[in-house]
Amino acid sequence: MAHAVVAAPLLLAGALALALLLPRALLLVLGAYFAMTMAYSLRLKRQVIVDVLLLAALYTMRLLAGAVATAVVPSVLAARLLDVPVSQPGPGQALFRS
Repeated sequence: MAHAVVAAPLLLAGALALALLLPRALLLVLGAYFAMTMAYSLRLKRQVIVDVLLLAALYTMRLLAGAVATAVVPSVLAARLLDVPVSQPGPGQALFRS
């Protein structure tokens, strides 16, 4: 237990330092995912309907994180929500704004 108390903040700090190298859109998705996961772990897993809805939302957040990390638009709806072009970018153009 004592090792975990020391390791957890160190690992979190290391993860945050590495995350600063990622695109801003991915940081936003990861931040939202982290907040939702903490809310689920600490309280929301005890509420029946909220539990199922949040687990589905977390799965969707993982899909969005993968799409943002690989610069792939997962669907037209997601593209509209993320305010990105639906068509693929040309050479030298970024899909997501940083």
